[in-house]
Amino acid sequence: MVLPIFVNDEWWGFIGFDECTGERVWQPLEIDALRTAANNIGATIQRQEADIVVQSQNETLIKANRELAISRRQAEAANKLKSQFLATMSHELRTPLNAVIGYSQLQLAGMAGQLSDEQKTFQERILINAQHLLQLINEVLDISKIEAGRMDLSQKAISLRGVFDEIIAQNRVLAENKGLTFTLTYDERLPESIIGDRGRIKQIIINLISNAIKFTDKGEVKIEVVLYNKDAWRVVVTDSGIGISSHEQETIFDEFRQAENGLERGGTGLGLAIVRKLIAMMGGTIRVNSELGVGSTFTITLPIITEENINKVLLEE
Repeated sequence: MVLPIFVNDEWWGFIGFDECTGERVWQPLEIDALRTAANNIGATIQRQEADIVVQSQNETLIKANRELAISRRQAEAANKLKSQFLATMSHELRTPLNAVIGYSQLQLAGMAGQLSDEQKTFQERILINAQHLLQLINEVLDISKIEAGRMDLSQKAISLRGVFDEIIAQNRVLAENKGLTFTLTYDERLPESIIGDRGRIKQIIINLISNAIKFTDKGEVKIEVVLYNKDAWRVVVTDSGIGISSHEQETIFDEFRQAENGLERGGTGLGLAIVRKLIAMMGGTIRVNSELGVGSTFTITLPIITEENINKVLLEE
């Protein structure tokens, strides 16, 4: 008797059974048993072939993971070298640029003699463009330091109200020059003093306010500083500007990315990337809610750190 063997529903071969001592008639129960044996052989072959495929796939996957790990290490090393190079070059570029700014300011102050109106105009243009270039270099330096792990945050007691009074004073003229309403709402429940990096906090808020003013042609820019809960405080910067489309809200915090409707207004596309990274270093979060033609709202939440909190942590440790 000859029975077929199937593997994956395809014919694979035959298995034959022979009664060598003479002719016999195979009984139905014997035929069923032999047919089951043939099916079991087919199933065994199928499992073996599947095991071979799985083993081959595992070997391929292990090889791909090994190559991926090597590529990732190489990319991380290259990225670190890039960040270190940019940080070094940015620092070196600032030195001569500060000299250009300094000498321009001295000439405008009349330290090198009286300037004609035309000379004064040229020097003012030199100063404005040099300061703009310095800002761009500082942004590259900051992002490079953060990526290279060389950015350190100061932890000192600061007056939060004093920080925002300075920020408003420094940016009010920019808003008024565009005819914008510029307001600050400050929650008096906030602690008088917190522990933090005064310069970096100012950098974060000024960046958001500058963007709000830059992308708002009419209406208002308002800042709200509130006590979010006993462990956190919040800053909300709202404008009535051009807004950001929903799909771009997911990428505006990426490096060198800008909203399409704001490209003509300049910038490196690093400001918000730096803001997000600094906020993350401080243990906080930032989110944006915006609508085209209506305006944008940026919300920052940062932990409240006071001398009392630090002392409590030290005592517990």
